Amino acid sequence: MKRKNLGRAVLVLFLLLPALAVWWPLWFMGTGALMPLDELRAALGPVLQGAEGSAFWPLLPSWPTLQPLAELLLDTPQFFTMFWNTCAIVFPQVLGQVLVGAPAAWAFSRLRFRGRRALFTLYIVLMLMPFQVTMVSGYLVADAMGIMDTFWAIILPGAFSTFPVFIMAKGFDAVPIALLEAASIDGAGPLRTFFHIGVPLGVPGILSAAVLGFLEAWNAIEQPMTFLKTKALWPLSLYLPQIAAEKLGLTVIEAPVANTSEVAQAAQVLSEKCDALFSPNDNTVATAMSTVTQITRSAGIPVYVGADSMVMDGGTATIGINYVELGKETARMVDQVLKGTDVSAIPVKVFNENLSVYVNTDALEELHLTLPESLAADAQLVTLKDPQ
Repeated sequence: MKRKNLGRAVLVLFLLLPALAVWWPLWFMGTGALMPLDELRAALGPVLQGAEGSAFWPLLPSWPTLQPLAELLLDTPQFFTMFWNTCAIVFPQVLGQVLVGAPAAWAFSRLRFRGRRALFTLYIVLMLMPFQVTMVSGYLVADAMGIMDTFWAIILPGAFSTFPVFIMAKGFDAVPIALLEAASIDGAGPLRTFFHIGVPLGVPGILSAAVLGFLEAWNAIEQPMTFLKTKALWPLSLYLPQIAAEKLGLTVIEAPVANTSEVAQAAQVLSEKCDALFSPNDNTVATAMSTVTQITRSAGIPVYVGADSMVMDGGTATIGINYVELGKETARMVDQVLKGTDVSAIPVKVFNENLSVYVNTDALEELHLTLPESLAADAQLVTLKDPQ
C-alpha cells in the first residue's frame, strides 16, 4: 500500500512540473501587468536596457498598481476601436475555417474519389507556403474583387486556409471505420453520417484547428499590413507597436498608399516631417523603391524596409530572414511530402534565430552614416549596394 501511494506521489510530482512550466508564463504575464514601471525596469533592465547586474522576476509585485491597465483602457480610446476591429476580422475568419474546412476534411479523410491523394498533396504544399509567396497573387485577386482596404480582404483568404483542413482531416482519421459501416447498414446517408457521427467524434480536431486558427489570426501582422491601408481599420496587432513607440517618446506618422502612383507623394510628404522612414514588406512600395530612394536620399534621411530585396533596391537597412534560405527550406519540405513522408513527421522550421542584418553601403555613404562597431563586426551582417 505504501509503495502504491509512493508511486502515485511520484506520478503527481512528475505531472506537476510540466504544469508549472505551462503556468509560469501566465503568472509572469499577470504579475507583470500589476507592476509599476520602475519595478519592471529594475527586474528586466539587464536584459532589455543593457543595465548592470542580473535579471530577476519577483513572485509578487512589491507595489501592485493598476495604472498601466488604466492608461491602456481609459486614456487610449483607440485601443477599443482596434480591439473590435480585431474581433470583426478574427471570429468570422475562424467560423469560416470551421464551416468550410470540416466538410472538406471529412471528404479527404473518409470519402474515396479520383484524385483525392493528389488534391490533398496540393493542400499540403499550399499549407507549407509562407504568406510572402502568395502575397502578390492575393493582392491582385483582392484588388480585382474590389475588397482591398476592407476586412473581407483578410477574412476570405483566412476562411479558406488549408491548414485547418489538414488538422481536422487527421482528427477525422481517428473515427472507427466499423462505426461508419454500421451507420451505413442502418440506412444513414453521407450527410447524416457526417453530422451525427463525424462531427461529434471529430470535435477534438475541430477545436484544435479553431484554436490554432484563432491564435494565428489574432496575432497576424503581415496580412492586415498588406491589405488594410486605412488606419481606422487596423487590428490590435498593428496598433500595439505604436504604444511602445509612444512610450519611447517617438511619434509615428503614417502615409497609406493604394497604388504605386501615390508612393512618390507619400515619400515626399513624410521626408519633410520625419527623421527616418520605415516601409513594411509591401509590394506596392517595393515596386516603386527607386523613387522612394531618390526622394529620401535627397532629403538626407534613411529609409528602413521590411525585406532584403528592398535594401538591394536602395533601402538603407533591414533585419530579417534570408528569403532564399526560406524558399530552399520550403522546397525541401515539399520534396519530402511528395516522396511520401508523413507531414506530422516533418519538424517545424521557424526562422527566428541568427537573423541577418542587411545594410546598403551606398546609402550609408550618401547619408554620411557610420555603422556602430558592434554591428560592423556582426557575423550576420550582409552588405549590399545599389543596383547598377
